[in-house]
Amino acid sequence: MQLARQFVATSSALQSLVEKEDKQHTLQFKQQTGIHLALSYLCCLRKNETEVVKKVVAEWVKNRNFSIPVRFSRLECWWERKNSVTNIVIADNESQHVLLKINRELRQKLRDHGVVVPIDRRKQMPFHMTMLGVYRKEKEDSVQDW
Repeated sequence: MQLARQFVATSSALQSLVEKEDKQHTLQFKQQTGIHLALSYLCCLRKNETEVVKKVVAEWVKNRNFSIPVRFSRLECWWERKNSVTNIVIADNESQHVLLKINRELRQKLRDHGVVVPIDRRKQMPFHMTMLGVYRKEKEDSVQDW
């Protein structure tokens, strides 16, 4: 819990630094209110596959120990979409390997139940945690749309 509070405090400090430089007040922020790390991005599934995934993942999580030490090696700024920069911390190489092994375990469980994950995690973003999203304000945009 202490780590989560430190993470949110660091995210707030990062936002404060960016706000100071935003002299024209043209930026909006999506600050992280909790700490999370996505083990798998399960996209592009059919509705019937989604229902199977929910059940398999719930059972897998219930029966697995998730005491996983993860270290982060660097902060990066990523341009994700129009008018958007996201600040993330990237897990170090050793943590990437550990998390990828766990991801493969989950993918195998899903395969055992007839669901093939279409995009391998290695072809996606590295394992990371988002610290802060920064967006340029536009008339039609609002924070709620993110």
